[in-house]
Amino acid sequence: MYVLKKFDKRYLSVYKECFSDILWVSNFGFNQVSFDLNKYLEESVLTVYPTVKRIILLNKEDYPLAFSHLCFNEHNCVVVGGIIPPLLNKGKGVTLAAIVYDYLFRYHPKLRKVTITVLVSNSPSLRMNIKLGFKISGRSTISDVGEKHTMVLLRDAFPNQFARDLLERVEYEVC
Repeated sequence: MYVLKKFDKRYLSVYKECFSDILWVSNFGFNQVSFDLNKYLEESVLTVYPTVKRIILLNKEDYPLAFSHLCFNEHNCVVVGGIIPPLLNKGKGVTLAAIVYDYLFRYHPKLRKVTITVLVSNSPSLRMNIKLGFKISGRSTISDVGEKHTMVLLRDAFPNQFARDLLERVEYEVC
């Protein structure tokens, strides 16, 4: 059983745990030597933006496993997220991602597509999102980070059979 909750400050630890993994920080694009985690958290996580919804994915024991920032406009949602380092490369990320995308399309009926950006060097994330139905829609370069893919998941393409099979094996609730 998984739980999706609206972010509040008591879950700030999940961000700190994700950012404690230096490989994750590098893959996410924060390659600067002078990366100030507290400043980033203040500006990106604790600041309220009207079009941004932040959710935390927890296990049934209320332990945070992952975070997602959902940036909405009328028919599109840009998703940014991360999972705690102990779950990396364990097959859990794809399940947690499927839950987030299912939540988006189920609870936001006007939503037509989800957009993500994945670094070309982050092959596990690329493979995972392609399995879930994303298509690569563009490629560009970010200075100091490298090449990235923009990927799109259309409402009509989700859930595909792979995602349906995953979602049939898990339960989640929205609080």
